[in-house]
Amino acid sequence: MAEVHRQIQMQLEDMLKSFHNELLTELEKKVELDVRYLNAALKKYQMEHRSKGESLEKCQAELKKLRRKSQGSKNPSKYGDKEMQYVETITSKQNELDKYISESYKNALSEERRRYCFLVDRQCAAAKTSNAYYTKVRIHVMLKKIW
Repeated sequence: MAEVHRQIQMQLEDMLKSFHNELLTELEKKVELDVRYLNAALKKYQMEHRSKGESLEKCQAELKKLRRKSQGSKNPSKYGDKEMQYVETITSKQNELDKYISESYKNALSEERRRYCFLVDRQCAAAKTSNAYYTKVRIHVMLKKIW
């Protein structure tokens, strides 16, 4: 019986080492890398979003100036074409900003999914190791009962 207990104890230690190596160590490494990556991605997103937003605001300010100018003018119709160009540019820039935000959300969701898949994969590996351990323990105990 002592021999069975020793074997079970050794297998338990192997299982715990495997759990530590397959899940905890890998997860710690992944978290460190992910923190760096996500900080860089956030900075990039914020810079790009700010740039696109400022460009849009600049066009809106120009349109506002043009409209004020045309209201004070004796011939406001001469500003019509230019105003339409600004409206088209603003619409284009707004669509570009919306598209960028949408793509950024999609990228963020795919990154999150990738991280969860990694975690689930590692948990499955740990569960398989645990299952193998308990199967071996059951076999050892059953063999001892037969003797």
